[in-house]
Amino acid sequence: MVASRKMILRLAALIAAGTASVWVATRAADEVELRNRAALAQAFADQGFDWIRVDTDGLVARLAGTAPDETARFRALGVAGSVLTPENIRDEMRVAEIAPPDLPDFRLEILRAGERITLLGLVPGDVSTGDLGQLVAAAVPGADVSDLTSASPEAPPDGWPASLSPVLAALRPLRDARIVLEPGRLTLTGMAPDRTSAAKIRDDLEYGLGDGMEIRFDLESPPPVLSPFTMRFRKEKDRAEFDACAAGSEDGVARLLAAGRTAGAPADTQCTLALGAPGPEWLDVAVAALDALARIGAGAVTVSDMTVSLEPAEDSDPGTVARTLSDLGAGLPDGYRLQRLSGATSGDAGMPETADFTATRPESGPVELKGPVGTADAASVIAAFARARFPAGSVDAEISPGRTVPDGWQVQILAGLDALATVDRGELSVTPDLVTLTGVTGNPELPSQLAASLAAALGSGTPLRLDVNYDPDLDPALAGPTPEECIAQVRTIQAETKITFPPGSSELDEAAREIVERIATVLGDCAGVPLEISGHTDSQGSDESNLDLSLGRAEAVVAALVSDGIPADSLTAVGYGESRPIGDNGTEDGREENRRIEFSLHDAGATPDFAEDSEAATEPGSQIDTQTTGTETAHDPD
Repeated sequence: MVASRKMILRLAALIAAGTASVWVATRAADEVELRNRAALAQAFADQGFDWIRVDTDGLVARLAGTAPDETARFRALGVAGSVLTPENIRDEMRVAEIAPPDLPDFRLEILRAGERITLLGLVPGDVSTGDLGQLVAAAVPGADVSDLTSASPEAPPDGWPASLSPVLAALRPLRDARIVLEPGRLTLTGMAPDRTSAAKIRDDLEYGLGDGMEIRFDLESPPPVLSPFTMRFRKEKDRAEFDACAAGSEDGVARLLAAGRTAGAPADTQCTLALGAPGPEWLDVAVAALDALARIGAGAVTVSDMTVSLEPAEDSDPGTVARTLSDLGAGLPDGYRLQRLSGATSGDAGMPETADFTATRPESGPVELKGPVGTADAASVIAAFARARFPAGSVDAEISPGRTVPDGWQVQILAGLDALATVDRGELSVTPDLVTLTGVTGNPELPSQLAASLAAALGSGTPLRLDVNYDPDLDPALAGPTPEECIAQVRTIQAETKITFPPGSSELDEAAREIVERIATVLGDCAGVPLEISGHTDSQGSDESNLDLSLGRAEAVVAALVSDGIPADSLTAVGYGESRPIGDNGTEDGREENRRIEFSLHDAGATPDFAEDSEAATEPGSQIDTQTTGTETAHDPD
């Protein structure tokens, strides 16, 4: 019994001792974890690593959290390794995704004041700033270029043009301008030589830069100068209109139009802003003259510089005419004079009877001259003048010398022909009573210019009727040549003469250089039209040498066009060697046909299919239908 108790006590003592050991071991492990966690936390806090989470499990420490970058993660591991054995560290950290760096603010500002051009801003690419200055200097010969830009090695951003050629082409004709180029947007402000140039610059920019570029365009053009400065207004029973309307300010234009509408002119009447008025009182005189004609009721009034000419209608009330003339004359400023015109009729005593002289300029076909001109010498002078003013070979003169004509008849005819040559189509009529010019023009300022020039040539006492109307479809400022029209013009030059090369050479000789200059003149109005200039040879010589020669000659033509101001990015040189014959390589004439330079639009998607059977290509006189629109022959040695 005593022995059993002793055994129980011994077992109890052993159990108690084991339990105490486990408890002590557990407490010891907890202390290690706490110490490790505290040591790591303190080490990370000292380094400013507040983004790390530490989880300890016995001797093992797990590091979690998002490191700002890879360097920070490695530094955190190094700090942990200085506290614990690296084998006891578990790396569960992540690295934050790095956002792509912001692209620099690319911006090119070009300032031009006369011959001085300044470049400012930051431009993309690896082109040095000096090269950009040279590019601008080459585009604007004679300009003093100050290049203050910086270049970034970053690639051009979306919306940055691949080529500055259209921008520099727009800068060339402008004497005063500011161009700001940013990704996706171009802003152009300044002064253009005239409205036609301004419209062409805009069209070329829109074509050259493409639809993806926003263009903010504010180009002004100086008003025309009229001499003599002329306003002319006609009022008939069923019609009232300006033959010429010009004023020196926007306010003056508004006043003239208001006075014209009061006199019966339609609401859509136009008036030109122009320079050349003899003084500030001219506008008051013109408005007073319009009011006077409105009081009379019908007739015509002209204010040409400082002369006011009033021509009442034949059935006007004499009393009203007399009072109106008296009031108008009394109100004229010093230096102005008033004259009353009475159109003579062919039935007046002493006026020789004569037929009308007419000149008709149709839309197509020759200009037809008909009617009496006086002496034989006058007929020769008038015919020669007409042939000089109108295109060669386009005058059909049926004029008759030997008849009696009124004084000043030949002067009126010559002045009228000179004016007729400026309209797109029209008709001139000269009678003893009246000089009449009708027609259409694409220049909105021409009617006022014609009134001024005819008034100066004929004198203010000559009855004159102008009916020249503006047609937007004829305005070159609104419609430049289409790519097809550009190629057609090149074809015309090619039909007249051929580009030639010395045997075995790709150097342009003097004659060929002159031909390329003519083509460049045509292409100058076709800025941005993509063209392929292709070289071709006959079949003599190896395929490889023919290919190299044809490419070299095409590249020579491209280089010559670029030197004449045609943007390089609109031209592509291609050498086809002997692969595209248009003549029989078995004959000298056929080989001559095959040695050529061709111009074609570079937007053709499909290349022409060439028959594998070469008989069609080598048949004498046959031609393969290619994309080309004209050929230039180059005398190859092969």
